[in-house]
Amino acid sequence: MNLAPTESEGRNVRRAARSLVGALRQGDYLLESQVIDLGTVWWHGARDTTVVEQGDGPAEYVPRNQRPTHDQVRALREAMTTRRRRGRKEWRALAVELAAYSGVRRGELAVLDDATVHTDGRIRVQWRLETIGGPRLALPKGNKRRWTTYPQITPTGFPLAAAIERRLAIEHERAAGTNPNGLLFPSERGTWLLGGNFHRDVFEPAALAADWPFRDGLKPWGEGKTRRQRTWSLTWHSLRHTFVTWQLEDVGQPTSRVATLAGHESAEFTLRRYVSGAKDDIADSLAALGWEPALSPATGASGATDVSGRYMSG
Repeated sequence: MNLAPTESEGRNVRRAARSLVGALRQGDYLLESQVIDLGTVWWHGARDTTVVEQGDGPAEYVPRNQRPTHDQVRALREAMTTRRRRGRKEWRALAVELAAYSGVRRGELAVLDDATVHTDGRIRVQWRLETIGGPRLALPKGNKRRWTTYPQITPTGFPLAAAIERRLAIEHERAAGTNPNGLLFPSERGTWLLGGNFHRDVFEPAALAADWPFRDGLKPWGEGKTRRQRTWSLTWHSLRHTFVTWQLEDVGQPTSRVATLAGHESAEFTLRRYVSGAKDDIADSLAALGWEPALSPATGASGATDVSGRYMSG
């Protein structure tokens, strides 16, 4: 466990070890006298110490390149309908657009049903799917239930209201037993769609087809070992960033209202995360004052910084 490269992965190893011990004991592979107690075993590896810059911290600013554009949302939605595994799912395009323009988190999206999504533009976020310790309902993040909204037609041109109205007509799924809980986005068996399965079977194939940015690399895995890992620059959660940015900049909603719709702890949190207080803001501020963007001195192009790193006027 302590060979895990990070604390979170150490917790994952501990969780897997406890499950393995439980399975072995249930299958009579361990004697009752064999006590294996992981209750006091924790990861205690070295933590990285980093210098905190403005914009870092609990409400770290989300740079523009981590907020999917409307075109990127459209590309992912279109890929959802063509790149798929385990059968055809008509609701996948709807899931992309609803996540991007209502701000519901993936765990909240998984438990939406025909009683919490309304045809008048409202969504009641009452629960989220918690998978640690077994799938179960839990209160939304921060224990804050909320109302949020969705548009009739999204900025990508998708008729979201009409698609939701069609999806809510799922009485036949209830009657057939394929979706007994009336979920908008059920699994193949009509149960909650788990996050790991969703990422592997739904998101990744579509994101690859939509040319969403990622990088391949090697990740430490145990002592002297590595494994290949694809790291996405944009993730499913990034669709929430699209929602907040769209509400603030295109719709022009007050920050306090956007914080309520997104389930943020305060309007100040929303401001720090999406509007101000970050090192990335300086480029937009300089551009608004008529300064040309600074380019890397190595490019030799006009408008580059001088040797001291200052911006140069046009």
